[in-house]
Parts: sequence; structure tokens; C-alpha cells
Amino acid sequence: MSAAAFAKAVDRNPAFARLVNRHSLALFNQAAQSVACNRLHTLESRCARSLLMTHDRIRMEPFVLTHEFLSYMLGVHRPAVTLAAGVLQRAGLIRCTRGKVIVMDRPGLEAASCARYDTTRANSERLIGS
Repeated sequence: MSAAAFAKAVDRNPAFARLVNRHSLALFNQAAQSVACNRLHTLESRCARSLLMTHDRIRMEPFVLTHEFLSYMLGVHRPAVTLAAGVLQRAGLIRCTRGKVIVMDRPGLEAASCARYDTTRANSERLIGS
């Protein structure tokens, strides 16, 4: 869909426009929380948060997520992600094998994550219901 067609669809359908606005606001809130998280929290905590957010959206186990891609998400080098994921794996919170992740202990992973995960999740649920 072209940008012009998208803009026309938004202009013609107020319900669609509200939905787009809610999704945009949820994305903006997520970005703002990520900036704060990147500044204030350990890599392990940020890794736990990103894994939880991915798990929330994909809703299947295992989910495909390489250390390389997670490093892009977190803005760090891949070896740092391997170390952080290793900490979470040794704690029994996740299992990583060949680009796939299984959440073994979701409450534990939530505890390992920063509080911004709960804030981001609550904002998303409030704005878009997921």
C-alpha cells in the first residue's frame, strides 16, 4: 500500500484513524521506555525485557530470535548478548538453541526484567489491547 493510499484510508475511516493513532502512541511509549531502559539498566535486564516483549507479540514457543538480531534490538555487539542470554539461561529463565528461544520461567524472567517492561505492557494493553 502506498503512503498516499494509506493516508486516504485514514482520512476516510475515523475508526481506522483512531486505531492507527493508538498503535502509534503505543509504539512511541515503547520507544521512550526503551531509551530510559537503555540508560538505566543492565544488559541482562534489558535482554529479559526484550525477550518478554517478543514473547508477548509472537505468542508461540519456541520463537525464532538469533543473538545477532537481539543484539540489533538492544544496540550492543552480539557477544554481549550471548553473555547476557547465558546469565538468563543459567538462571533457568530461558533456553536458547540455534536461533530459537523458549521461556522456561516467565515469572522469573519478569523479575529479571526492569520495571519498564510492566509499564510498556500496561500501556500497550490500554491502547491496543495486547
